[in-house]
Amino acid sequence: VVFFLFSCSSTPKSGSGEFVPSEITSLYVPGKNNGFFSFPDPGIMTNMEIGSPKYLRQAVTKVKNSGIMTDKEKVILTIASEIMSTVWVSETTYIEKPKDISPNVYTEAIATAKSGLYDENTGKYDFFTTVLPSLVLFSSSTDTSYYPQALEDLNSALKMNENSVLVLYMLGYLHESMGNYSEALKMYSRAIELDGDCFECCYRAINVKLSLGNYGDVYREAENLLKKYPQNLDLLKLCAKSSYYVGDYAKAEDYIAQVLQQD
Repeated sequence: VVFFLFSCSSTPKSGSGEFVPSEITSLYVPGKNNGFFSFPDPGIMTNMEIGSPKYLRQAVTKVKNSGIMTDKEKVILTIASEIMSTVWVSETTYIEKPKDISPNVYTEAIATAKSGLYDENTGKYDFFTTVLPSLVLFSSSTDTSYYPQALEDLNSALKMNENSVLVLYMLGYLHESMGNYSEALKMYSRAIELDGDCFECCYRAINVKLSLGNYGDVYREAENLLKKYPQNLDLLKLCAKSSYYVGDYAKAEDYIAQVLQQD
């Protein structure tokens, strides 16, 4: 299925050097090769929309291996780079952004989010013009007035692709920020079912259980995750808290000592 949106303002004036979705913009449907981001390999957009670290890496590899570098390839690499560095902060993978990219609605949404504002002018043409404004969740902004709009848009994006680990994680993060801990846990748990290797999803699911008072679960799950990430400072702090709450003070002291060594 292809949907069309008509916009008089989406076509740049001749010679402006700017590109945005064309006057007739088809929305990308997961698994279909259409829309602004139409690639010979449909797996690129499938991986991008799932959006967890390992799938972003796969998408970037596919783009680079294609040997093609038009505007859409440059934009998709930029989106992948920004999501990796902004959302999946524990990742050490660096995705280089193209330097000669033209102004466009996608990178404008990213820049607006970085400035602490929610971009309501993307047109929501497709998956990423709907999702990218919510990257403001991970900025230093203390403004919460955009929460209802972000919730609406992220739920819309999830309807576009119910297998998006990225959107499920962002919804979980938003619900957690709003104090909706049970709903946040549902979102994180669904994300983990789709990609159990995503550290942030696993960590935040355990962390929100702490807010729910499930100290025994937190204690067990945090220690299990620490086996895979023994040097992660946030996880060590979580282990210290949960050990204390379940009354294992000796372990709590040990974890606190490890935290102090890193600090």
